[in-house]
Amino acid sequence: MKKLILLLLLVPMVSFGQTETTIEKKISGTYPKWELMASDVCRRSFCTNLYGTLPTPLIMSIYTHSSEKMLINYIGKNSLDFAQQIADFYTLQALRDKKKPQLNLIKNTSSHG
Repeated sequence: MKKLILLLLLVPMVSFGQTETTIEKKISGTYPKWELMASDVCRRSFCTNLYGTLPTPLIMSIYTHSSEKMLINYIGKNSLDFAQQIADFYTLQALRDKKKPQLNLIKNTSSHG
């Protein structure tokens, strides 16, 4: 029981207007964050985390976005994000170009005799 109470104390509380489904009225208050989560949060996180890892057409087909523009709007990407991706790409390229091959000379000192 003590562990459960400690766990509940760690749950972040968020002030938000929550819609009460039985009366269709928004009720403002402070709620545990988990009560405000909807399935769309997981869906959007999945798209956001896989964008740039999985091919974009595959993500679009999984979530039935008809265009890349729709997907980009959905996950909240903007021109600053793309500029950062370009900068990161060229920084990585520069690091790869500077990196010299690491070759270690191993000298055989055993005698065959």
